[in-house]
Amino acid sequence: MSCAAIVHNPTPFVADKFVLADLAGNDVVLTVVSATFEASSGTSLKVAEVQQPIALADAYFGDPRHSSVQVESQLGLMKPCVDVIVRGNVHAPRGAAASTVHFGIAVGRMRKHLIACGDRTWTIGAGGRTPSAPQPFIAMPVVFERAFGGADQSSCCPENPVGVGYRTCRSADPAIRTELPNIEYADSRMTRPSDTVRVAGTGSIARGWQPRLAYAGTFDAAWLDRKWPLLPDDFDARHYQAAPHDQQFPDLPGGERIALVNMTEDGAWHFDLPDVRLSTRYRFDAGHDAQPLRLDTVLIEPEHRRVVMIWKNLQKMSRKRGLLHDIIVFRTRTA
Repeated sequence: MSCAAIVHNPTPFVADKFVLADLAGNDVVLTVVSATFEASSGTSLKVAEVQQPIALADAYFGDPRHSSVQVESQLGLMKPCVDVIVRGNVHAPRGAAASTVHFGIAVGRMRKHLIACGDRTWTIGAGGRTPSAPQPFIAMPVVFERAFGGADQSSCCPENPVGVGYRTCRSADPAIRTELPNIEYADSRMTRPSDTVRVAGTGSIARGWQPRLAYAGTFDAAWLDRKWPLLPDDFDARHYQAAPHDQQFPDLPGGERIALVNMTEDGAWHFDLPDVRLSTRYRFDAGHDAQPLRLDTVLIEPEHRRVVMIWKNLQKMSRKRGLLHDIIVFRTRTA
């Protein structure tokens, strides 16, 4: 189904509509708003002059078969929780090379403590194989290629098949030479080749990795006979969540204090999440319907001192309502 409705957007943000199918195959209109804020100085965020576009497709750091997600499409249907995704680097304090750097993020009361460790190899001693001393570094990308995981010819780490350390696998990125993870949770670190530790990261988890894959549903012969090309009956909307589980929030009303440690060159960046309320008004043949937009994703890019917030609303189409003529996006409150 096509939709000729015009999107009226008096806000400074980017807004668009997309006609999709829901789980039952019914036509729905997904309204997406992308709002970009930046901090030119200090900690207060202002509306950016250049607004980031809505991502229409997934983008990877390299070959999609062997790399992690750089940007995920923002056209997924409604997420049960709000994703907070941080895409950037860890920086050694004061720009002086360090072998180990503690870093992390805080959102409200949530604290996430990670460690970046320089490249290491397995050394053989009387007690077996142990990690070598880490090599110093100044800055390091926080990507899943540098976290625990990996794949060989017989198996892979389902939570991160592109990582390093699983069954002594090397990273899928040939430029990464370390034999142990660079990025780890502070309380879950690899010390033996047989260790299985938690996959650490702050970016987007790929759709085909666990735990997301478990929520995608059952694609079997019955699905092929009865449901294709729609999603399976047991599809779970948690499949849309791209952030690590500890970066998902039931709601973020706005005003929450967000802090990043050692993810900027000056060591710390903190700001209050913009308190913005957005709504939509749909004009059908049969009348109007006003709906609030729900915050879906917060993307933080500390290298650019930039925050992108994504809001969405899902509107079902109905013959009783007639044609949809206009979609108006407007702010109901800005603090």
